[in-house]
Amino acid sequence: LKPDSTLLDFGCGTGRLAEKAIPYLVNNGYTGIDISPMAITLCREKYGPHFYDGDGTLKKILDKGFPHVDFIFSHSVLPHLPPESVVALFDDLGGWDFGQFFFTYKQGEDNARTGLKQFAYSVKWLIKTAAEYGLKVSSDPMVWPAGQRTMKCSKV
Repeated sequence: LKPDSTLLDFGCGTGRLAEKAIPYLVNNGYTGIDISPMAITLCREKYGPHFYDGDGTLKKILDKGFPHVDFIFSHSVLPHLPPESVVALFDDLGGWDFGQFFFTYKQGEDNARTGLKQFAYSVKWLIKTAAEYGLKVSSDPMVWPAGQRTMKCSKV
């Protein structure tokens, strides 16, 4: 990430990444999206107008004609998305111009619910599903403190 890069924070919450990224990125290079209208309101009050409320997909951003972004980061969102929402996300990404998408996920044997609003995904399923939409994903060896892993996604 360079100062002139553009970054979409998918699942920005109350702006933990925004706090660091907005001062670093020039030319309004940061944009956040989240499903929580309250979080978006707080972010707009604190950091400015770079925030959108969403529905767990990129559809609202894409419908606004959102331009190319260099990086998309999504921390702790996929563990809360059911498989059909992950498929919709990959579908959105497959038809959009972006550089790299980094996301965290909970690894599991199956695409299974592991809690009230928690899901775990197999690496094989993520790779196969992304490929169906012209995307390539690869694993990063890092494991986050909550047990999540990171994947990097790009166009094939």
